[in-house]
This record gives sequence, C-alpha cells and structure tokens, in this order.
Amino acid sequence: MLFENLVEKTSQDPLRPVMPEAVANVITSAAAFGDGTLHEALKWARAHHPLSLAETEKFHPLWVVTKHADLRAFSTRPDLFLSGATSITLLEREGHRLMREMLAGRSEPMRIIIQMDPPDHPVYRAVIWEKFTPRQIATTTEALRLIAREFVERLAATGGECDFAEIVSFPYPMRVIMSLLGVPAEDEPKLLKLAKQLQGVQDPDISRTGEAQSGADAAKTTIAVVQEIFAYFAEIKADRLKHPRDDLATLLAQAEINGQPMPTLESLSYYMVLATAGHDTTSAASGGGVIELARSPSEFAKVKADPKLIQTMVDESVRWVSPSKLTMRQASQDIEFCGRAIKAGDHVGLAWASGNRDEEVFEDPYTFKVDRFPNRSLGFGWGPHVCIGQHLARLEMRVLFEEFFKRVESLELAAEPRSIASFTVSGPKYVPIRFKMN
Repeated sequence: MLFENLVEKTSQDPLRPVMPEAVANVITSAAAFGDGTLHEALKWARAHHPLSLAETEKFHPLWVVTKHADLRAFSTRPDLFLSGATSITLLEREGHRLMREMLAGRSEPMRIIIQMDPPDHPVYRAVIWEKFTPRQIATTTEALRLIAREFVERLAATGGECDFAEIVSFPYPMRVIMSLLGVPAEDEPKLLKLAKQLQGVQDPDISRTGEAQSGADAAKTTIAVVQEIFAYFAEIKADRLKHPRDDLATLLAQAEINGQPMPTLESLSYYMVLATAGHDTTSAASGGGVIELARSPSEFAKVKADPKLIQTMVDESVRWVSPSKLTMRQASQDIEFCGRAIKAGDHVGLAWASGNRDEEVFEDPYTFKVDRFPNRSLGFGWGPHVCIGQHLARLEMRVLFEEFFKRVESLELAAEPRSIASFTVSGPKYVPIRFKMN
C-alpha cells in the first residue's frame, strides 16, 4: 500500500483538517489519474480524512469530498457551491492566473452548462433537454445499432488482435454524437483529434505539443484548442442558419435564451461540449469495460451466457472507470457544511471516483461485477448538473456491447493497457486485446 506507513500530524483543526501532503500530492497529480494510484490516495482519504483540505505548492487549497453521501450533499446545493466561479477542472494557480489574464477575467475559455449556476443553468440546460430524454433517445436505437455493427465489423477486420481504443472506443462515440449533430463524417478524425487534445493536455501521448503540460502552458494550450473547435463550429452554425436541417446543429443555431439569440460564447460552447463530452465519457467507460472483461474470463462468460446482463455491465463500467473523476466548485459563503467550516472562496473538489469506490455503499467495490445490482454509481454526477447525455451514453454502450457479444467468442489482453493522464476526463487510451469472433 502506497500510504501504509503514513504518519499524520498530531494536531488538527477538526473543522478545517488538512490531509497529509503525500496524499494531497497524489490527488493533485495528473499522472495519478492515469496510473491508478489516485484510487489508493482516495481510499486512504475516505478512511482517515473523508472531507479535508489538500494543500500543495502549485494548487489553491481545496476541500476533497470523498464519501458518497457527502458528494450527493455538496452537488445538490448549487447556491452554496458554485460551478461558474472557478475552472470546473483542477487547474494550477498559474493556470488560473493566466486564464483570467488572457480571457478578461473569465476562468475558462468556454462557458458550458456545467459551468453555469442558477438562474442561467436551468435555462440553458432546457435548450436540448427534450432531445436527451429516455423516450426521445430510444427513437435512435436502430440508427445507433447500424453504427455499432459497422465498428464491430471494423474489429473483425483486424484479424483477432488490435487496440480496441483506436478501432472502437474512441471513434464509435464520436461517430454517434457527430451523426446527431449532423457533422460530415469526413470531419470526424479532425474533431476526434481536437477532443483528445482538449482532454489530454497533461498526457505526453495525446497533448498537441507531445509533452505533459501544466500551469500556464496547459492553460495556453487549452485556450488554443478551444478556439480551434470554436472556429470549426462557427462555420457549422453559419451554415445551419442559412440551410436548416433536422439535426442538433440546427437546434443550437436557432436557439434563443429569454427571447434573444443565444450569445456567441455560450452557443459555440454548446457545440463544443456536445462534441467532446458527448464522446469522452462513453469512450472511457466502454474501453474500461472491455479491459475488465478481458481480465476476467468468468465475467465475460456471464455476459456471453446471458446478454440481459449487458445493461448492468454498462452501469458497472461507468462506475468502475468514473470518467469524470474530480470536478470543481467554489464556496459562495462562509458555512458549516457536512461538519466542516468552509469559507467563502474555498475551492471544493468533488471526487466522483472516490464515491464510486465507497465501501459503505458498494460491496466489494474494487471488484468489477457485470451483474452488480443495485448500482448507486455517481459516474454521471448528481444533482442539477447530472450529465444531460447519460441516457444516450447508456444506450450507445448497450447497443455496442449487444453487437460485440453476438460476434466475440473469447477475449484476453494482448499487453498492459494504459490510461490518460488528465484532470478533465480520464480513461483508457490503449486497450490491446486478442479475441476470436464467429
């Protein structure tokens, strides 16, 4: 165990406890998000400091919320813990400073709904809500199935060994969301590359510079990638205003807020979040699910024998990977909350990955179980900011694995998988598998 012999400070303020520096350093390390040591730090924190301050040299002090119940409590009080006052992802002090300097005081280059607080948040969320209800999403099932079959055929064409991330789990969800937006298929590789660069600024394998970036460098790269995505969707928006179609791109182009056209920043941000967040979570969870199926022949056999388990397997994949592992809030006022004295301006990190391993909620949480039920996963968040695309994500993964299990007879790892080092959304980036198909 990484923290087995950890010695704590003997004196602590019970209302504002500070976690040991060794634990805080892991929780604020992008590399730890990719190599699994994050879970060791969060496990230690749940047991010893479930709600405490991480104080490190490069980051603003932040409360790390690790328990399932506390995560639900914090996420249902948007009046107390603001989404729009700070970056939604963990960002170093220097990155915060440069963002605000370059963006006229804003903390992010975009303004997406997860960064909004009332009264804006419910108004902007309502723009596409009806398109993502379970009833509406169900109407896309057969279209998604055709896409899923295409990618299973791509898998078959590799001859029995490939990187599942490259062949399926990265491009498949991008194809799904781009088809709903109405974006040309030939543009998917470009948008996939940009989405990965936005996600993987801290990962040398994905970053557009080929290096792991931090601080001001990470902030500059993020701004540059966002601006490139904005430029692409500005053209799409202009086209839909002139030539409307029955797609999400047209819906967003024509959207009004309080009787006026949606402002440009928010409009382009909406396009961007559909293209990136609509891809990242599904990609991470489907890749992670395949890894665990390959590691556990008995779990693979359960699903192969009973395809009805695919839905619980999908939910377990989301819990297991927890693609969005940590999202940020900022306290709006001094308050005693969940037994802690939180001050106005304090940064708060909602550690969803920790809540999804909470021993008080999940039996044997460090085991992947395709038939886990009930599954109180927080993989799509909680409260008013719960993922608006969760029903689409579940459906596209369910359909993909239905087609996958029709054809795949056996599955194993061909090498050791690797995950993305990222404070944004982290999941597998390399999923080497060996398989037999009928």
